[in-house]
Amino acid sequence: MSTRNLSILIYPGNLQQRYTDLYFTPATVRDWKHLLRLDKYKRIIAESLAYLVREKSVNVYAFVIMPNHFHLVWQLIGNQTLSRIQLRLMKFVAQQIRFDLPDHHPKVLEHFKVERNDRNYQFFKERPLSVRCSPMR
Repeated sequence: MSTRNLSILIYPGNLQQRYTDLYFTPATVRDWKHLLRLDKYKRIIAESLAYLVREKSVNVYAFVIMPNHFHLVWQLIGNQTLSRIQLRLMKFVAQQIRFDLPDHHPKVLEHFKVERNDRNYQFFKERPLSVRCSPMR
């Protein structure tokens, strides 16, 4: 009986290559704040992943959402790049949270204020590392 070894390679989120392997991707809230504690923010993540599946950009095999980060096991489909899909997901999730906070949790919003040219708020750590999980051949 043989066992299959797994090779695990870490890729920064900004690589512009095409993949068909499975990836484990963690996404961490900035400063490990418990931003994702509320169910409505968990729902935003779940619905965003469902949208990417429906449009046939990714297959999602597993995900778990904790108060300050979430993990995905997913696979890109077709001509997608890992960095592009990650950017789309994280940008949409952050925007939806940003739209909700001023009306419902304005004090929380101030914890994520940044002084940058391209944004006023930063909810997640940038460039999450994805771990490729594929059988060695």
